[in-house]
Amino acid sequence: MYLTGALHVALALVALVSGLVMLLMRKGTPRHRKIGWVYAVSMLGLNATALLIYRLFGRFGPFHVAALISLLTIIAGLIPPMLRRPRRKWPEHHAYWMNWSYVGLCAAAASEVTTRLPASPFWWTVIGSTLVVIAVGGHMINSRVPIALQRFRGRPPFRTGRQHPPRRLAAVFRSVTTMPTCFSSAHRSAGAKPHQARDRLMETPTTVRTSA
Repeated sequence: MYLTGALHVALALVALVSGLVMLLMRKGTPRHRKIGWVYAVSMLGLNATALLIYRLFGRFGPFHVAALISLLTIIAGLIPPMLRRPRRKWPEHHAYWMNWSYVGLCAAAASEVTTRLPASPFWWTVIGSTLVVIAVGGHMINSRVPIALQRFRGRPPFRTGRQHPPRRLAAVFRSVTTMPTCFSSAHRSAGAKPHQARDRLMETPTTVRTSA
């Protein structure tokens, strides 16, 4: 039981740190995915160990129900990006579920800390700290998540690094093939014909050598 409790605390600390980093960093990058998996795995282990701890009540209690809710929340946040479903709404589902899972984690941490204060009523402290964290977290989610989703949709998701070589070659080929057209249109607008401009360019080296 002691090892289970120590593992539970260690996973909670990892989830708190990785979740905070994940929420603050730029979304849709490979680093975001790596940190996100660290957070998700630590949350899965955290809730699994929470279901094995019966020291407080000696039986299945309300904190085990909270662990099940947290477990379902993190699973609901993982499924949309893995399946890309719903097709156009999966970033929203992923963002909101993951954010709420972190709010639940912070509420559990706040309850754990405040109940250890001297002369604090247990259940009133748990309820009060949980409601405060949920209220603050809900306000931040409603104000910050839409902005993060707009930034995410403004760039190709999960595409980083240099452009693929065939695409670069195709872009160079298009630029080369369109140069004669641009050259001709520019000289037509200036009142000169293309062959006259070509003759002038061919005469330029001779003129330069003669003048020298």
